[in-house]
Amino acid sequence: MEDPSFTPWRDVALREGKIRSSASFPLIARGNTFGALNLYSSEIGFFIEERVTEIQAFANLAAVALENARLYEESLYRLQRITALRNIDMAITGSLDLRVVTRVALDEIVKELNVDASSILILDPYTQTLEYLDAKGFKTEGIKKMRIPLGAGLSGKVASERRLIHIPDLSSYEDHIFLKHSLIRDEGFISYYGLPLIAKGKVLGVLEIFNRTPHEGNSEWIDFLEALAGQVAMALENANLVDDILHKHEELLRAYNETIEGWGMALSLKEEETSEHSKRVTVLLKPGKLTEDEWKIMKKHPEYAYKMLSPISYLRRALEIPYSHHERWDGTGYPRGLKGKEIPLSARIFAVVDVWDALTRDRPYRKAYPEDKVIEYIRSESGSHFDPEVVEVFLRILREDSQ
Repeated sequence: MEDPSFTPWRDVALREGKIRSSASFPLIARGNTFGALNLYSSEIGFFIEERVTEIQAFANLAAVALENARLYEESLYRLQRITALRNIDMAITGSLDLRVVTRVALDEIVKELNVDASSILILDPYTQTLEYLDAKGFKTEGIKKMRIPLGAGLSGKVASERRLIHIPDLSSYEDHIFLKHSLIRDEGFISYYGLPLIAKGKVLGVLEIFNRTPHEGNSEWIDFLEALAGQVAMALENANLVDDILHKHEELLRAYNETIEGWGMALSLKEEETSEHSKRVTVLLKPGKLTEDEWKIMKKHPEYAYKMLSPISYLRRALEIPYSHHERWDGTGYPRGLKGKEIPLSARIFAVVDVWDALTRDRPYRKAYPEDKVIEYIRSESGSHFDPEVVEVFLRILREDSQ
């Protein structure tokens, strides 16, 4: 008892407790000292060597028992958290209903983190606004009215800065910073945690944690919170994938119906002509040159293609090719007589490729031309039939492919 820091306690112990001797025994388990057993006696010289040895043996047994109890509690604690993550995972894989998943997730978050309330806000990618998805532990309906622009308030800041934000005392934040002052007041919240919900590098929303008493989570608590946020982000990502698949399915059905309508249009166009005219449409297989009337029929095929394909929405972006690939750079083409860059670029490119393919292949009315002769022809038509820049790039690609 010679330690100066022990003097005040010693004086009180001698006066009030009649303590005459004491001994401290280390609590050691698995080679680590994690505490001490302090014993006191009213007898001077009570802690003789033999008694100290016996007490140390007892202290060692107590240390092992305490360490085992600690490990058991820790294992049980970790098992509960693993179970919570597993429950959320099972909800994600077992249901296509996002609300079912968020309900399970919020139940586990509030229970395992021992918090008062939690909410999930999702980010609308078009309006860049965080909106209410689900919540647990709230006494009022205020959270359901939340619409927070990205970057505004704490929620918007969590999403825009993609980081965890902890506010131990919400009363110190002004209205314009939090954007939920009335909600905080009505709910009686004191502390706040906000985490971004990120999947595949994209922010999908924000997970928020509220407490009505001061709360400071340790590193392990924060790690578990982040793990739970990761599960929620996964659920949102899965829901987005399902929505995308359903949307693509609807688009496919619509495209199928529109294609049928397009072919119906083609049939109606054919019915408008006489049977003799329908026969003349097959002039592409004619072995000789076309007559003037036959050329008039041939020149209608871009218009037919446009009428047949325009009802099909998923083909509209490519419609300019069949409709405009017979236009000429100098404006003498058909069907609209477009000139220069009035002609869509895709059609200008296709015009060169179309002529190359036509001239290098056998046709009923002629044999294929040698490639060098076709190259000479395409070069000669640059600036009249073809876009000069397209011709230059096309011929360069041919040269590179031939090397």
